[in-house]
Amino acid sequence: MPDVLDSMYKHGGVSSILSTSFQNTKMRLYLPKFRLREGYAIKLKDHLRKLGINDAFCPLSADFSNVSDSDRMCISDVMHKAVFEVSQLDTCRKHIFGNCFDLS
Repeated sequence: MPDVLDSMYKHGGVSSILSTSFQNTKMRLYLPKFRLREGYAIKLKDHLRKLGINDAFCPLSADFSNVSDSDRMCISDVMHKAVFEVSQLDTCRKHIFGNCFDLS
């Protein structure tokens, strides 16, 4: 199943499926217990910089004085990893955020 999902993601299949018109239908759906997890974390530094968040990544302009006494503290990278888990009782979505601080 992971190969199918990877193939759909790489070839734009996911967006084409999501942009299709759907009709509401009530149904009872039974899913087996499973867990989907990406094998790697997505690095967000470049995306955050494009959004205008630049000072936090520069040791000369970052201001984390409320977090640390170090005046050279800055963020070296931000990563995101997602896990989707279906159990017998409920559905769980877990987001794992990680900040990498550079104290050089």
